[in-house]
Amino acid sequence: MIRDITIGQYYPAKSVLHRLDPRTKFLGTLGFLISVFLFHTFLGYAVATAFLVAMIAISKVPVKFMFKGLKAIVMILLITVVFNIILTPGEVLWRFGIIKVTREGLVLAGRMAIRLVYLVIGSSIMTLTTTPNQLTDGLERLLRPLNKIRVPVHEIAMMMSIALRFIPILLEETDKIMKAQIARGADFENGNLIQKAKNSGADLVCLPEMFNCPYETPNFPVYAEKAGGPVWQALSDLAKEFGIYFSAGSVPECDQDGHVFNTAYVFDRRGKQIARHRKVHLFDIDVKGGQYFKESDTLTPGDQVTVFDTEFGKMGLCICYDFRFPELARLMVDEGAQVIIAPAAFNMTTGPLHWELMFRQRAVDNQVYTIGAAPARDLNAGYHSWGHSIAADPWGKVLMEMEEKPAVKVVELDLDEVKKVREQLPLLKHRRGDIYALTTFSL
Repeated sequence: MIRDITIGQYYPAKSVLHRLDPRTKFLGTLGFLISVFLFHTFLGYAVATAFLVAMIAISKVPVKFMFKGLKAIVMILLITVVFNIILTPGEVLWRFGIIKVTREGLVLAGRMAIRLVYLVIGSSIMTLTTTPNQLTDGLERLLRPLNKIRVPVHEIAMMMSIALRFIPILLEETDKIMKAQIARGADFENGNLIQKAKNSGADLVCLPEMFNCPYETPNFPVYAEKAGGPVWQALSDLAKEFGIYFSAGSVPECDQDGHVFNTAYVFDRRGKQIARHRKVHLFDIDVKGGQYFKESDTLTPGDQVTVFDTEFGKMGLCICYDFRFPELARLMVDEGAQVIIAPAAFNMTTGPLHWELMFRQRAVDNQVYTIGAAPARDLNAGYHSWGHSIAADPWGKVLMEMEEKPAVKVVELDLDEVKKVREQLPLLKHRRGDIYALTTFSL
């Protein structure tokens, strides 16, 4: 819908209207809009229609692009029409209870619909054929006589220029954000993905790493919020609304000292936070001929092993690059974890080689279920995710692996299987604590 707004945009073309003095176009547009509201006869609207058709043809702007701007006002148009039809007094043509349709209401609704459509198209013709600078200069020259009565003409023209330039910038940035959100799980076309997961019987929903911002180091401080902020509250509310355990991917989090962390939250069915993990290992790599990325430019590392309790059993939590370090996974298992969740965003260099291998290997080494939630791939973004969200069982079998596109998959985990595997192949019991030991310590 946002992308359908055409007012404020410029369409380059070589036409008479493009070359026309902007003052002429401004006055012509103003005159046309006034005349539309003055016309009350069929002949008047016919003349306005003919004029509008002629201007569209002369402008050399594609008709499809011109009328695209009407999509953004469909709802306003429908409300205007309906209200005029049922609220205008006059000769009753149809009645249902207290609702009545009058002849006068139909006429007025038709007029208002035509006026609104012509207003949008007429204004769009002017802006589509005139650059913001041209329109601003034209307006300043047109209003110059008002300088004599101390009207700040230049400032007014500047404000108009800023406003006109802001519209396409806003549209572009909104489009980028929507694409980033879609790649990370939002579904603006088909409904809420969390709702879909819940409807499919999910008790635990997992989101990917940095799902609420473009995965680029300069963006992390920009999107960062303190725990308890709007994003945190929205996540808590979702867990409570759907009655689920919610491993809410990861988000940029800042503390009172200005440090920024890559932080993963977990909420229980009541929306209560039951875990918080700050990414321990920061992703600083420089692969020759491949990926370069340096999280430490803007992020601060965490220093905690994270395990949390659920009604099903204990689960461990880490973030992306953390998962490459087998010591961290083993420490989570030592604290009782039967499932390890890793919101992650492997790239197109490391993903094809290491993604499935690592989730299977960590599952086998630790005899746990492993879950990797990844953002979908967006080739228009600066960082291209491998995608392929995955789940593996304690034997290392892949239970589910998605593609690179946004989707919802539900997989069933039987935590009794963890106990069975550990009894059949007692790796953890066979560890030689007399020779080696893995411990945590505080700096």
